[in-house]
Amino acid sequence: MSDPTVADGRSVSVNEHADEDGLKEALEEELEPLLRGTSLNKDTKNKIVMTVTRTVERYESFQGPIPPPAHLAGYEEILSGSANRIISMAEKEQVHRQGLESRVLRWSAFGEVFGQLSGVLVSFGFIAGAAYCAYIGATAVGMSLVGAGAASIVSILVTRGNKSGETPVEAKKVPAKKVRQRK
Repeated sequence: MSDPTVADGRSVSVNEHADEDGLKEALEEELEPLLRGTSLNKDTKNKIVMTVTRTVERYESFQGPIPPPAHLAGYEEILSGSANRIISMAEKEQVHRQGLESRVLRWSAFGEVFGQLSGVLVSFGFIAGAAYCAYIGATAVGMSLVGAGAASIVSILVTRGNKSGETPVEAKKVPAKKVRQRK
């Protein structure tokens, strides 16, 4: 493809892959309805298509540690053995990530059990303190400690470790079904 010249006479390079990818034809088809109603001549329309062709960028992306096969082949072409190294690196990363996730799950489970046991111990501490207060004759203080202990036990049993604070009944609410009424 020859390099078109801009209005001031400078030579501008055009994307060499525009014809290979069918980009120019696709742009011509896309721009034709837009340029059809104008009074532009064919040369001006071609210059507009070439300008748009030059400004279109090709963007490719991928997710994950392993590039698409075409890119992987390109790496291998540049440096022999690089594709194997990239796949090996991805495998090591996966093993590392799975190990971290396993540790996080273990510590999370430990934290939940530890928190529940701590809550139970605190609740029983309130109850033991209330029993001691009742033993020494401070019944008002003892009653308030029993109430605090009972409230903490009830809250543990109702929420059952639910971090959102919803009770199990609230969490599992199902919309009521409409019942057909007979006439």
